[in-house]
Amino acid sequence: MVTGSLGKDTEPAVSGPCLAVPPMPTPGDARRKVQLFLVLTFARTLEGRHWNNDGVVEGVPEPGKPALRPSPSTMSPQAEIRPDPPMTNSSSIRWPAEFEPSRCAVYVSNQSELAVPPERVWEWLIRATLWPRWYSNAKRVRILEGSPSELALGTRFHWWTFKTPITSQVLEFQPNERLAWDAKGPGVFAYHAWLITPTPTGCHVLTEECQHGLLARLHGLLMPHDMHDKHQIWLDGLKDSCHGGRA
Repeated sequence: MVTGSLGKDTEPAVSGPCLAVPPMPTPGDARRKVQLFLVLTFARTLEGRHWNNDGVVEGVPEPGKPALRPSPSTMSPQAEIRPDPPMTNSSSIRWPAEFEPSRCAVYVSNQSELAVPPERVWEWLIRATLWPRWYSNAKRVRILEGSPSELALGTRFHWWTFKTPITSQVLEFQPNERLAWDAKGPGVFAYHAWLITPTPTGCHVLTEECQHGLLARLHGLLMPHDMHDKHQIWLDGLKDSCHGGRA
């Protein structure tokens, strides 16, 4: 041993490269990993309830029982659950019974005015494989069944959104007016719809989504503004693309 200038024992210097020692994980890190693992595991076990053999959709209450949903105090104004609206009115989204907003854990609504005809908006919307070019929250869009270039009634496609793998099928397809698909992924069962309405200056675009599932509830509780904000980015990207020309 050699003695340093302060009189404390020090180890002799070692020549050559020094290898960094990674920090030891703290108990808190380990706890968070275990909690995340348990949440994801539980969500995946619940996933089968979305389409089980009895036709039970997870998150839909039995008759006379309220649906579970985030508290309105934790949700953004845009995501607030509204009272039972007339769902069959031609001016609103046509929701399947299990996805009426009053029965869902999560509901968001976004809208925008575009100075282009409905046909231009439609061209950009049905070309799903081009979404990642103008919407950063859509990735790896791949058509599984149907036309390889455009959506149509019954088209099945796989994609990633909100960092989640999703399989969707087009369930409503009314050219230049209505487009809707379901979305099934780990802990999420959703329905996303678009409504395009002509106006004197172009068109009004409304897009809404309702969700069931454990991860949908957690996302709505922990990040109540996230889905609304991302869908607004989707609308803004659609507007910029439409104003830039045809798809």
